[in-house]
Amino acid sequence: MACLVVGLIFDDDKGFSRIIDIFLTLGLNIFAFAWCRNDAGERGYKLHRFFSYAVVILGTLALLYYLFRSRGFRRGLVSTGWLVLYVILCFGISMIIAAALVLIAVFAGVVPGEILD
Repeated sequence: MACLVVGLIFDDDKGFSRIIDIFLTLGLNIFAFAWCRNDAGERGYKLHRFFSYAVVILGTLALLYYLFRSRGFRRGLVSTGWLVLYVILCFGISMIIAAALVLIAVFAGVVPGEILD
């Protein structure tokens, strides 16, 4: 969502948008690691010492690995289903918010109305 709005405002600066993508991805992966660490503490599951690097670098794959490893196959599958549902809901809500921000930017005159064509 942030990249869409930044891309509309800084139309010719694609490098700036990619930098924001990188920071958002790293931030989300760090939040995923924080969640895994908190969840492991609640469950009494010991994380591997290199797991933090795996989450920051591999992101979703490391999170899926953690879900199956800490919960077993059946509960890991259920948790993965909840994760997929959560991602779909977040994506839908983000699209609604991004559409609203674009409309506000067009009506405020920040961005030309031709982008809606």
